[in-house]
Amino acid sequence: MTTVKDLLRGKVPAEVLVRVPRSFDQVGSIAIVEVPKGLSRYQAKLAKAILDVNPVIKTVVRKVGGHVGKFRVQKYRVLAGVKTTVTEHRESGVGLCVDIAKVYFSPRLGHDRLRVAGLVKPGERVLVVGSGVGPYPLVIARHSNAKQVVGVDANPAAHHLAVQNVQANKLDRRVVCVCGDAKRVVPLLGVFYRVLITAPQQSAGLLEVALGALKPRGVLHYYTFAEAGTFDAAVDALKDAVRRNGRKAAAVSVIRCGQQSPRVWRVCLDVKLRD
Repeated sequence: MTTVKDLLRGKVPAEVLVRVPRSFDQVGSIAIVEVPKGLSRYQAKLAKAILDVNPVIKTVVRKVGGHVGKFRVQKYRVLAGVKTTVTEHRESGVGLCVDIAKVYFSPRLGHDRLRVAGLVKPGERVLVVGSGVGPYPLVIARHSNAKQVVGVDANPAAHHLAVQNVQANKLDRRVVCVCGDAKRVVPLLGVFYRVLITAPQQSAGLLEVALGALKPRGVLHYYTFAEAGTFDAAVDALKDAVRRNGRKAAAVSVIRCGQQSPRVWRVCLDVKLRD
């Protein structure tokens, strides 16, 4: 099978070819590439090669800077193909309309979303804090017999797309989307057997409100970043935080959900509460 490097061989210097990224994130028909330092002058050729080897890809963008602002939005520059940041992404049997320039969305979490859905028991009421365009609520609803899945997100653009995605997947009887600050709206939503806090940068600040919404012996899925070799410390810190909020953790499991950098992992701490 022809690869990107095959197409670039002879068109870029050998020392550049060895630094060409081996993989890239794909959201629907959009390829997201990280162009290494010093390769910017060859980015157009790289983008064209990606389009040529993958007929599903219609747009190639590169990241510009890091995630910024209240809603952790990533800036992009279109390098080749259709000039758009909107695409239809399919995952685990659900369709998701995503605008990568207005919302945070990671295709790398697809396996974890399906993992959590597999843990949900019939009749559960599930809350997803930081639900974005609806990937966790929709995958959970599609692959479980949850009674209701409620998604909360403060980003109006994400909320608008989430409502659209719920309707498009015909899951509006079991999935509810709420737009607003979780600290204000979650206390108004009742109690849940299972709560997810999906944004690692905000998890600590949302722990109190999440625990307040959890039933006795409920389950918390707490996403955070942890360096390799510090997972036990992360578990101990979370247990202490749970205790300070008047609850007790019966057990905590550490699930790796992908690497943020060579030594930093995104992890999900699955917490089973006890009386």
